[in-house]
Amino acid sequence: LDELDDASTSQRTLDELMARFAETPEARVPLARVMESVFGGTLQTEELVVKALRFLLRVALAHCSNEAAGFELRAILLAVGCALVEKHGENYADALFEAVAEFEDSPLGQQAGESAKLGVAVYLGALS
Repeated sequence: LDELDDASTSQRTLDELMARFAETPEARVPLARVMESVFGGTLQTEELVVKALRFLLRVALAHCSNEAAGFELRAILLAVGCALVEKHGENYADALFEAVAEFEDSPLGQQAGESAKLGVAVYLGALS
């Protein structure tokens, strides 16, 4: 992860993680564990931090089912978002609050499942 110390590499890594998460259901739990390290430490810019939070709310948490595997994935993703907020919240609080508010006000946010709504509550709590 030390190699992710520039914005360009962080951007490529973030994009690759998001793409693989969306395309490879059987790899979501291990990918989410990698995200916890990447999102909680190596993202270099406000743009990347906000992009990561939006991904968690709009895409990742939508893939959590009401089965044991879905609960495990949700727990990891909630921890990923908390790690993101813990590391970057002080510097980018306004942008992160805005990203959460935009999600809540969007049609996707209005139709969000239980996992995404829980994510909103947990991430707002971590930002406060």
